Amino acid sequence: MRFVRWIVYVAIRTGLRIACRIDAPDIDTVPGRGPLLLYTNHTGAVEVPLIYILLYPRPLTGWGKVESWRRASLHWLFLLWEAVPVRRGDADMAALKQALALIRRGFIFALAPEGTRNRTGRMNQARPGLVMLAQLSGAPILPIAKLAALLPEEYRGYYSDLEKGSGKYLQLLKGDLTP
Repeated sequence: MRFVRWIVYVAIRTGLRIACRIDAPDIDTVPGRGPLLLYTNHTGAVEVPLIYILLYPRPLTGWGKVESWRRASLHWLFLLWEAVPVRRGDADMAALKQALALIRRGFIFALAPEGTRNRTGRMNQARPGLVMLAQLSGAPILPIAKLAALLPEEYRGYYSDLEKGSGKYLQLLKGDLTP
């Protein structure tokens, strides 16, 4: 299984490095193991693979909408990453319990507190999952942000982009660890 994860990592890393310019200068300061809650904005399809390649080989997982498990390729990938299916809009106690178990096993648990993609560049109201996980697990919280959507229009298209074909410079900023 470790070899398969490595092959997936190399394939995703190669694709993202060809398609995007990635700037994540502080990513090496992210702890090597959990328990840790990592949260980010969710503006498209690239955050999950981006975070995965930047934090590999750290034990990393997170929630994914249950609907994604219906697609064979995502189902396989989420199983490989030990992702937890979550029913959005519900108080999904099974997903919460699975997340807590993974955090207690030393995983970094990544999530987008808004619970869905947000293409406006502004934060929507956060769902309570992040706070509940922090309170129940005692894990510290680390914010990170993908800033590609915030580039001025004249820079878009300069670098190629997996999401819209327009080109983006992907900058990942890391906040301070909150105990």
